[in-house]
Parts: sequence; structure tokens; C-alpha cells
Amino acid sequence: MDNPKYQVDQTILINNLPWRVAGYSFRFGKEWQYTLQIERTDGSFKTIYLNEQAIDEIVSTQSQGENPI
Repeated sequence: MDNPKYQVDQTILINNLPWRVAGYSFRFGKEWQYTLQIERTDGSFKTIYLNEQAIDEIVSTQSQGENPI
């Protein structure tokens, strides 16, 4: 089992929205699954669950805030 690639409280941009890594777990004995949350304006949280491969694909296809010039 490798260490998780993304750490708790790390921010990942998805559709230009900052999702916070709220937690992770090793699922099915073979992959990391991450809990991502974003706070809504009313103080509630929206939560999604993605595996490491899905996050890698999003990060590789979307700018994470770097200046691409």
C-alpha cells in the first residue's frame, strides 16, 4: 500500500471551485478514495467521493491556479 497522493486540507480546483480534501481511505484493498468538500454560502457542505485516478485526471486536464504563460 502506497501513501496517499493528496493530503487532508489540500485544495483541488474542479470547474474553478476550490474543493478541500476532507479525508481519505484505502478502499477495496487497492485504491485510495478521497472525500472532497466545498462549503456553500449557507454554511452547509457539498461532498463528493473520488478515487485517486479520477482526481489525477481532473488535475491533469484543469489548471490548478498556475499561470500558464
